[in-house]
Amino acid sequence: MTADPQKAEKLVGDSAGRGSALGQIFEGHFHALKSGEKDHFQEAFNWYQKAADQNAPYAEQILSCYYAYGMGVSQDYSKALEWMRKAADQGWGLAQCELGQMYSHETGSGVDVNTSLQWIQKAADNGYGPALEFVGSALLTGFNIAKDTAKGLRDLEEADSQGVSTAPFELGLVYEMGEEVPRDQAKAGKYFGEYVGQAGKEREAYLGWCFEKGGGVLQYYAPLRLMKPDLTQAVQWYQRAADDGSPLAWLQLGKLYSRGAGVSKDPSRSEDYFQKYADEGGAQAEDFLGLTFENGWGVDQDYDKALDWFRKAAEKDYAWAEFHLGTMYHHGRGVDKDYAQAAQWYRKAADQGNAPAQNDMGYLLRHGWGLPLDYAQAIEWFKKSAAQGNVHAMNNMGFVYERGRGVNPDMGEAMKWYKEAADKGYQRALRNYQRLQRKNSKEDGGDEELRNIHS
Repeated sequence: MTADPQKAEKLVGDSAGRGSALGQIFEGHFHALKSGEKDHFQEAFNWYQKAADQNAPYAEQILSCYYAYGMGVSQDYSKALEWMRKAADQGWGLAQCELGQMYSHETGSGVDVNTSLQWIQKAADNGYGPALEFVGSALLTGFNIAKDTAKGLRDLEEADSQGVSTAPFELGLVYEMGEEVPRDQAKAGKYFGEYVGQAGKEREAYLGWCFEKGGGVLQYYAPLRLMKPDLTQAVQWYQRAADDGSPLAWLQLGKLYSRGAGVSKDPSRSEDYFQKYADEGGAQAEDFLGLTFENGWGVDQDYDKALDWFRKAAEKDYAWAEFHLGTMYHHGRGVDKDYAQAAQWYRKAADQGNAPAQNDMGYLLRHGWGLPLDYAQAIEWFKKSAAQGNVHAMNNMGFVYERGRGVNPDMGEAMKWYKEAADKGYQRALRNYQRLQRKNSKEDGGDEELRNIHS
């Protein structure tokens, strides 16, 4: 049979027009998928509302999501909670589980752990797989529920049999950690292998990361279950992932071989893995490797290697690498401090719209470092950066108006800029704003020496 989308949409439209709740739901789906059309979510919402008015639980659950995210209707968490509860009251497992999750977050209901667990338990009692996984984990650990190891394992195994993707990972953790049951690495390996399944390399790499860092899985509001770090197993999983072509595994193996963690130290092999990672990810990966060596993220800090990677990415006109290379020259990391070189690289990144580079261009111009002093140009760069939400640039705008650098002093304008940055969480700007408030009210005598007011 040849697919005919137009005929299908007509049949669904006819069914919806005759009042069929199922037809109305599908009509809502058709409108929701028309992402290029104006008010498509509003039309979808209207059809879901018609089906929900007929007590169709799936439509009630969808309406809850639309209210929660403000799709086709004004965002309203109380309405979202109301519609999810209507669906849950009809025994809809997905809605019961989602309602439990809503009670575990500050989304209109307020956090209520007991009510959250009650609804998730109802979903589990109705055989809903993700709820079975959560309740099984809670029963194993005794989290806000009487501990019951046997039932917890049964629930997790049932979730696994339903194809819940993370259930085998949970079961693998249980047998790997050996806290609720005797440790059984054979069973753990079996379940981890099942978790990897068809997803392949990225899950293999994730398991490597969990064994390296002592990672785990977080469900709803429950405590994070953490496995014990085991570098030998980490390397094994990373190697499997690397052989399957995982960039994350190449990166992590490069780090481990660079410092001899879980493997014999092998700089050559480390470089090979880093190069694979860079070849796959291009300039962005090269820039990240630069940051890795600059900051010592899992490797010995090495400014020379950081510079090499930044240069490789910058030669590809990658703005972030140009900015990072500028900071190396600005602060003298691995090179002699050279403001002219810093300005050259900042300008390349700034011309591509990189907000931090625009701010730092303004900073160099304001001080006359590496470039002729030019307050007017500095202000232009600060404004461009601030327009992109850069709080350092906003703070610098406050400074130039407070001190009258290239503009007439204007305390009101200075306070406006300081407050804008402070409202975004920048503490230095908050201190500057509060200092000017005190100055204006003459609580500090009005003549306190300005300190640490620039970025």
